[in-house]
Amino acid sequence: MIEFENISICYQDKQIVKNLSFNIPKNEKVVIWGKSGSGKSSLLNLIPGFIQPCQGRVLFEKKPITPKLAWQIRSKIAYLDQSISLAGEKVSVLINYVSNLKNNSHLDFSQNRILELFAYFELNKKLLNQNFQDLSGGEKQRTGIIISILLQRELYLLDEITSALDKNLSLKTVNYFSKQKDITCLIVSHDPIWTKGDEVKIFDLEKKKWKR
Repeated sequence: MIEFENISICYQDKQIVKNLSFNIPKNEKVVIWGKSGSGKSSLLNLIPGFIQPCQGRVLFEKKPITPKLAWQIRSKIAYLDQSISLAGEKVSVLINYVSNLKNNSHLDFSQNRILELFAYFELNKKLLNQNFQDLSGGEKQRTGIIISILLQRELYLLDEITSALDKNLSLKTVNYFSKQKDITCLIVSHDPIWTKGDEVKIFDLEKKKWKR
């Protein structure tokens, strides 16, 4: 699904990733492992076209990601990071806004589905009537995760999305994404809980090789 071909990433005249090549097949769950500053998040940012490599190219479904193609493939991607930022509206208003977008009209945003996900991620349904900005960090992360799940994307780019969650909620989040058979996940996390299951493969960014 995604191919990195001889990628180098530069930041302020410094090369943080150099001559990297590896592939992520469709429906795989892959954790990018490496120390802080090794370019893990930058690698994720290449896929939706938020940044460009200073060398090499990225392919999505066999097509090189150009600025024009990046706009097209963003409708297939959910990108979540640890500092989820949404408008200062009630959670229910945010969800309704997303559900009413033309591209999402075919998706299941029913009350039953929303409450099912709230229950799984241990959020009280009363939170739907709270302003997003008033939520705790963990509640914001789980709300963002739920909205991304409702969008039913093909590819999930997950950057430290369990950083504000306790061990139990982190495990439930990992289990949810790793058990989904028909999505591809590219994960950046310092939390070793992501590496425990057999469903997840690990790519060592610094050594440029698969750990398993």
